[in-house]
Amino acid sequence: MAAVIPLKINAGEIQQFGPTDTLILANGSTATTQSANDNSTKVATTAFVMAQQSVILLDYTVTPQTPLTGTTNETKQYSFAIPANTLLVGDLIEFIVRETKTGVVGLCTHRTRFGVANDLTGTRIATVQNIAAVTAIQWERRFIFVQDSTTLSFFDGTVSSGTDMTSGTYQTLTINRSVINYLVFSDQLASAADSVTFAAYFLRIYRKPV
Repeated sequence: MAAVIPLKINAGEIQQFGPTDTLILANGSTATTQSANDNSTKVATTAFVMAQQSVILLDYTVTPQTPLTGTTNETKQYSFAIPANTLLVGDLIEFIVRETKTGVVGLCTHRTRFGVANDLTGTRIATVQNIAAVTAIQWERRFIFVQDSTTLSFFDGTVSSGTDMTSGTYQTLTINRSVINYLVFSDQLASAADSVTFAAYFLRIYRKPV
């Protein structure tokens, strides 16, 4: 039996629904969504409905976090709990991070970790040490592939690089998708006199059509 979704959508909006769902349109009428590769206009001009979602925005922030300064210890700057059973085999996880650094004394190392704890004990899956001993801005972009039901595959997390859009060694990590997993972003200053701010980030999943 097709599900009835009590959600009204307006013309031009895009929402995710299954190929057998029934929509309640903005004009109060109902219509069946398009199935995969169906280019007909089942919802006519009332709304455009995407039957399959290929890019999922899991989390983001454009609010700068509290600047890290006064310490040379690795310190958690931001984290996100990936809900249990969110990741599917074949998913491509992407995260983009923007940071700013002030002070000209030393370097700053940014690390990303993945694990079941919301702390710095997770496996390092990305490293960037490109924020030099100058006032600087730094971008990081990485992709993580859900290779099979228990394995992540990614560019060597111990190699400093702002992007993995290059050739190089890769790592695998055994995970449990049925529990909460955490992405933890940290920074470590070479000089306590400097300051670094986790300024913005986006976390997305690219998912193959079902």
